[in-house]
Amino acid sequence: MNITLYLVSFSDELVSRIVAAIERDLKLKVKNFRSAVVPEFRRIVFEVTDTDVNYVRRRIEEIVSKELGDSWYKIEVEV
Repeated sequence: MNITLYLVSFSDELVSRIVAAIERDLKLKVKNFRSAVVPEFRRIVFEVTDTDVNYVRRRIEEIVSKELGDSWYKIEVEV
């Protein structure tokens, strides 16, 4: 199962910090990390195995909202 995080950020450092925090806190591996046509728009896919997906989603929301503040982001769960 995958959880995809979409966000908008002009800072590569900020995006890297968010990804590192999620990897460290939830022990998730980044499956795919790329920019779309617009460099500020990021799509980050995390692989989730044997974990409560709702808990993982909540923790990702907490980490991202703490780092991004009011900036736009979206989390999708792919079954």
